Amino acid sequence: LGYNEQLIGKFPEEKALYEQRSPLSHLDQLSTPVAFFHGEDDPVVPLTQSMQLYEALKMKGIPTSLTVFPGEAHGFKGSFANEVTMSGFYYFFCRMLGIKPSVESQIQIENLSKSQEKSR
Repeated sequence: LGYNEQLIGKFPEEKALYEQRSPLSHLDQLSTPVAFFHGEDDPVVPLTQSMQLYEALKMKGIPTSLTVFPGEAHGFKGSFANEVTMSGFYYFFCRMLGIKPSVESQIQIENLSKSQEKSR
């Protein structure tokens, strides 16, 4: 069995359970800033899921960021992806908390508030 089948069940037999557990089924409850770091070749979580959640957060005016790594899967192997992700998470959290980050990051954050903008 694959990873998802072990956690949830076989697809499409358990399609309703997959949909119930998907964050995409609960967009109305999204209110927390989220930074997405996703491998383009992820076989576990389709990139489209992160893209849809990212777009939903943008539409709701919630701070969000999406960074996609070409050639990476689920659980990054390359040092570049790991470095960008670690510094990006730190940068994102600092910005959300209004703290001036001690690192630079190439991630782009959408929907920053005025106070978060000042923490650059």
